[in-house]
Amino acid sequence: MKRALIISLGLILGISAYAVAEEMFDMTVPLKGSSIANPDLQQQALPEVYASVSAKSPACRQFSIANTKVIQEPHDLEVEGDEFVAGYWMEAWTVQYCGNTTDIPLKFTIEKDSTQINVQTNF
Repeated sequence: MKRALIISLGLILGISAYAVAEEMFDMTVPLKGSSIANPDLQQQALPEVYASVSAKSPACRQFSIANTKVIQEPHDLEVEGDEFVAGYWMEAWTVQYCGNTTDIPLKFTIEKDSTQINVQTNF
């Protein structure tokens, strides 16, 4: 009984935390603008982008991406079908939060076996 109560409480709190996060952070993809990152890459990058901005503005409770743009053209890009399988490029994502905006630079690096997304946090 005690174990079931703890598990139920954990599930309720987990769902509540997810609902709160969903209200605070717009996770809708594809993003606005001219990002060349596919929706999966965008989805992977969003939490780190939002974390970098929310760390600078902890009282804010509303974050969204207003625009995206490529700031360094792709290099060494390899494509199979409609997927990038190798290469790197940089984008700037404009984050709106509590009446403010800031551009967050991201570097996407795709290799045959892995993908790295580096978010600049010292903006």
